Amino acid sequence: MKSQILKKKNLPVKDLPLSSIKVKPQELLYCFMAVGCFCLFYPPVNALGICFIIFALLGISIFPERTLVEIFSDFMVLYNQADPYICWIIYWNEVNSWVYEKRKTYDVLKVSLLDGTTVTIDLYSKQSIEPYLLEYTKKGEGMI
Repeated sequence: MKSQILKKKNLPVKDLPLSSIKVKPQELLYCFMAVGCFCLFYPPVNALGICFIIFALLGISIFPERTLVEIFSDFMVLYNQADPYICWIIYWNEVNSWVYEKRKTYDVLKVSLLDGTTVTIDLYSKQSIEPYLLEYTKKGEGMI
């Protein structure tokens, strides 16, 4: 089994990831900022525009940004661990099954490997990771 826990500095990463899943929704925050700027030019909704801009600036500047998952053609790297210096590297051909569980505060992705190991990671959107799991594991969501 090549899937294992590694220190971040020992990752076998030579290329850029195909995709990165992050905590902060950067695109959405920039859209709020753009909408807020447009609202400033239309007097009846100036206050709404200012609120949008303040909300976006707070989100961009104050909330922490960290990478949860990076997708590569042969494997995925799961970073959301209690220790910030380690991560899981999971090769696509070693995934037995996976399930995405919705919870009140955050969602959980559970990945079962061929050797029986189950890896769990906290995520915030199924739409961000499901297409890659379906494409690279060639398996639909199943029970663990």
